[in-house]
Amino acid sequence: MSALSKVEAARAAGLIEAIDEHICRMLQARFDQSDGAVLLACALAVRAPRRGHVGVDLLEIDDEGFQGFPIDRAAWVEAVAASAVVRLPGPGSAPFVLRGSLLYTDRYHLYEDRLQAALRARFSEQREVFDPELLGQGLGALFPSAGPGDRQRRAAEVALRRGMTVISGGPGTGKTWTVRNLLTLIYAQSVAAGEPPPRLALAAPTGKAAARVLASIRNGLEEHLARAAGALPDGADIMKLQDFLGSAPPSTLHRLLGWRPEHPTRFRHDSEHPLPYDLIVVDEASMVDLAMMCKFVDAVPDTARVVILGDRHQLASVEAGTVLADICEGGGSDAVVFLTESRRFSAESGIGRFANAAVEGDVAGAMAAIPPWEAASSVPRPEISTLAPDPREGLSRAARSLVVEGYRPYLERLIAGPQGGESLEQLHLDALRLFDRFRVLCAHRSGRLGVRGVNDSSADWLREAGLYRGSGPWSLGRPVLITRNDYSVGRFNGDIGLVVRDEDDSWIVVFPGEGGGLSRLSPVRLPEHQTAFALTIHKSQGSEYDDVLVVLPDKPSKVLTRELVYTGVTRARKRVAVLSGPEVLREGLKRRVHRASGLAGRL
Repeated sequence: MSALSKVEAARAAGLIEAIDEHICRMLQARFDQSDGAVLLACALAVRAPRRGHVGVDLLEIDDEGFQGFPIDRAAWVEAVAASAVVRLPGPGSAPFVLRGSLLYTDRYHLYEDRLQAALRARFSEQREVFDPELLGQGLGALFPSAGPGDRQRRAAEVALRRGMTVISGGPGTGKTWTVRNLLTLIYAQSVAAGEPPPRLALAAPTGKAAARVLASIRNGLEEHLARAAGALPDGADIMKLQDFLGSAPPSTLHRLLGWRPEHPTRFRHDSEHPLPYDLIVVDEASMVDLAMMCKFVDAVPDTARVVILGDRHQLASVEAGTVLADICEGGGSDAVVFLTESRRFSAESGIGRFANAAVEGDVAGAMAAIPPWEAASSVPRPEISTLAPDPREGLSRAARSLVVEGYRPYLERLIAGPQGGESLEQLHLDALRLFDRFRVLCAHRSGRLGVRGVNDSSADWLREAGLYRGSGPWSLGRPVLITRNDYSVGRFNGDIGLVVRDEDDSWIVVFPGEGGGLSRLSPVRLPEHQTAFALTIHKSQGSEYDDVLVVLPDKPSKVLTRELVYTGVTRARKRVAVLSGPEVLREGLKRRVHRASGLAGRL
């Protein structure tokens, strides 16, 4: 039997792809590898990052219906460890690394190795406070009702005294509110020391998430400045603090690090060319994959302070790794602070009860918190509810009504045009604001209950209601989602804009601009994009809407997990309806995302 027979069988079964088989053929030729089980393990390790895993755990891998896996998994691990293709952690040139039962490609082991070492060093790094008395005064002024054990106050104080701090909490737990207070305390210390304020950077995986950080810092700024006066040294100019808080334009991590089109996987800033900042805040860290987090941490100068924000219970990154969850689960560091009290959802609210039960794995409690909504008789609409799918069409009449009424305000605004002498820019900014009040979020991309089917249905319903006018891609108010970064036009994966008419009645696409303005782009220059009445729940991360319709598949799916349902539901600020049969929802809440990674154990 050929050494490649197991690999060929795995390819025929759809377990691996052509590239995985090709690499195994190269390994066989170069290393004279004759053990088919070892080659199969290597193929799975190459495949792993495409599935979101850092490597493949040979003891725990799901058989996926494939009959070619070795029955004795422990003996399989021993055979892999003895192969010339594989080395144990440490120096060596073999292309694969085995750590315990986890087999990595050399590249992903290097990412994990560098990141865990850097995190351990930065978490243990202590920073001196110039004026402890002023710090105590500032904590009292900015957290007036908090005791010493308050988690938000604790997070701010820890971040002042550490090189790196992680603050994890669900929606409404005050992560960015805490960071604004932290920035104020750091600014106060620089003033007291007679030094210039730190050079500040705000970043997130997507442009929209980054913009939300700055918007949250600016929200209620006058009230904050009134409190902040008590945190500054005597005679300090409060307006300079205001300038500092608004000094950092939000940025994607790619843009922050300096994406290079000639080297897409390498950045301008790295360990030899560090970032020119003293203080870096990264939000929505659950979306950051292992490779990106490693490259970011490498590029942070030794003197800089880093604050990482995110919700460890949300979906993990699309690419390989579960970095934020691994950091939070790794333990062993008091530089990780958990915020648990939501100011947006009380413990008694429907969304709050559902979210808390979901993350705790209390399926019965979660189901009890999300009752069915009888559209004809339930007035007003409940905060959280389920809609029964239509057995023939999938989307029910109630779902149709939610879509039409949810998108009606922004479309009617565009149809009416400028009012009372307002400019087109004001009209388009208002339309973007109204559009962001409501969104349909789907678990799947394809199918009648996936993004493609729901987008088509939504467009049809809105046309029937007289709200969506035009033909083909150029309809007034068509929402477009950018699906590929294009640095030449300044548009990035996840950006959403609207198709509108310009002053000369030509079609133009408008996007929210940095700093609250408007950004315009000719349709012919749009990067890869799609209609965005509906988004995948993955794409919605980093966004919030007043009202959300979550559409789940009509039968259980591997994609449907507790983290996915939790993420979709908590995108809503006020109300959410979940289109799902009870069994499908229940099965989804039972299933957790599991990704092979060694980072948590190493931390």
